[in-house]
Amino acid sequence: MNTDYVIIHKNWNGIEIEIRWSRDYLAYEDGRGMAHLEVESISADTLPNTALRRLCGAISRAAR
Repeated sequence: MNTDYVIIHKNWNGIEIEIRWSRDYLAYEDGRGMAHLEVESISADTLPNTALRRLCGAISRAAR
């Protein structure tokens, strides 16, 4: 397991968020791997589920 993260701070729809991303988080014996993504609200107590779904959709579209 690799815990070297790329850390990005963004203001998304008025909410300060921190995005932590590791492309090579976990490696399997067959050579495949798994990435890891964490999104945390810094300026609000919690990130609303609807906002989190929209953000994940935006990240998914950007990764294509």
